Amino acid sequence: MLEKIDKVNWAELKHAYGTCENIPNVVRRLSHPDRAVRQGALSYISENLFHQGTHYEVNEVALPFLLEVAAAPQAPDRIPLYRLLQAMLGSEAIPKSPRQRKEYSAYLRRAYSWMFDRRGRKKKDSDDAHWGALFEKSSAAAWKRHQLLREVIRSDQAASVRAEAVRLLAEMARSSLGRPWAKPEDAAKLVTFFRRQAGADSDIAVRASCALALGLLRDEPTAAAAVAAVFAKAKDIAVRTAAAAAWSLMPSAVPAEASRLLLEGILDEVLRPADAEEIPSPLAYRYAELGLPLGGQSRPPLPPFSTSHRKFTQLRLEYL
Repeated sequence: MLEKIDKVNWAELKHAYGTCENIPNVVRRLSHPDRAVRQGALSYISENLFHQGTHYEVNEVALPFLLEVAAAPQAPDRIPLYRLLQAMLGSEAIPKSPRQRKEYSAYLRRAYSWMFDRRGRKKKDSDDAHWGALFEKSSAAAWKRHQLLREVIRSDQAASVRAEAVRLLAEMARSSLGRPWAKPEDAAKLVTFFRRQAGADSDIAVRASCALALGLLRDEPTAAAAVAAVFAKAKDIAVRTAAAAAWSLMPSAVPAEASRLLLEGILDEVLRPADAEEIPSPLAYRYAELGLPLGGQSRPPLPPFSTSHRKFTQLRLEYL
């Protein structure tokens, strides 16, 4: 692990506060046996390589090494590192259907009219272009190592790590769809991979995570059929509900309230990886942080799925 990290001339690279000579030592501390040392290294990376949510020139060089640590089974307590990588390489919102995109764009034009020209197009900003280019370089560099995450999802012994790796890989793929650094067939292969793991993994939370990941890949043409297949074949209610939630993000999306109802089957305290009793469910964490309105008092209409699923969602509503 990290065999090539000392071959980089880190002094030539900059992060938010200066040059990067100490980055190799910081990255190595992520696998230190002392938890306080690991936390200090993670805080350093967050503050210097992701200050105020932005990327810097060092990131495209450092991220592949961070992914190496995240994929290393000998590294302890990898969940916080996965969460940081998800923030750095992921999106801030659940994918929107065409209708939702249209409504959201109209809202932005009303609420932030100064950001748009008379034709309703967003004005170009030189700073946005600069930071956007740095993010793209980071995404491209990380995508070159995405096979590491596939191997983690296939074989890592920790179910909690597998679940987090699913989300990270899906977020990276979502940012890479149609971009020059990703091969045209990459997304379709990943859809096939998540579909297979949604039925094959030994842990129910990981299987549900894989079903949800298909929703993040909604712009890949094969994703809708994959979600339908997972929903049809899954025997666990939670995985079927996760597939239904992913289906609601496809171009034929149902209203947001129906999505909320479908997610009730996932956001349960007992649904977490079997080896992760001390951490929240990664599924609940994902949707809670995105601000999906899960605490509403109204009862939305039941979605048109199976009778067994209908009875399950009715039962869940009785305890809300």
